[in-house]
Amino acid sequence: MDVKAEFLRLSDICVQVRRPPWHIVEEAVDNHWTFPVIHRPSEEESNKQPLLGLSKHPDEIAIDGLLGLYTPSTHGITIFRRGISRVAEILKASKDDLTQIVQLHEWAHALLHIGLEREDCVSVARDQSQWAERIGWMDKWFNGLDPVLHERLAQVLTHRGLLCLKNQASIPEARASVDRLIGVFERLMRRSPSAYRIDKFVDIPKNRIISSICLLKSGGLIGADAWETVVTW
Repeated sequence: MDVKAEFLRLSDICVQVRRPPWHIVEEAVDNHWTFPVIHRPSEEESNKQPLLGLSKHPDEIAIDGLLGLYTPSTHGITIFRRGISRVAEILKASKDDLTQIVQLHEWAHALLHIGLEREDCVSVARDQSQWAERIGWMDKWFNGLDPVLHERLAQVLTHRGLLCLKNQASIPEARASVDRLIGVFERLMRRSPSAYRIDKFVDIPKNRIISSICLLKSGGLIGADAWETVVTW
């Protein structure tokens, strides 16, 4: 065996599968919104007890509070190692795979909150004084979003991100790894509260998802029911 060649092959597989979560969620929306580099959220792992415990109902494994959390006030993402370890056993999944799913979900929340359109991102990069005004508006919109819609959108972007990974994977083993990730995502979704379940939205074209989010951000759509009606039209 050519050890060097095998090392490079495994490295290429890793690069195609374990990419930075912010890149994946940005590509999930064709980079229509991106994170201003200087204002990109922070991410940390916590070994403390998660904010939420496992529900007494076996079909209710919520992501937010048990496995991860996006905190809008600090733009911080927390990954709860204890929660992930427990749920990985329940789902018969690897902790690394489940962690990647949770990361994508929380970074999707963050992108919906502080992601900027390309021209706005360039403008803020040139003049940081614009950020205070923009973040005030984005806080108001994000904090006023329907709680169910928060989770639906984050899950839709997570799923789209996984599809992007699969479509871009050129190595068979990498595609198989992404298929495994998608399987973990689906098993977790089936065990999650209804707000996290997006079966009816998985085949919706990406451009329609992006357009629907634009309508939400502009105030043209308000509420989960209105969004669902438009995006599934």
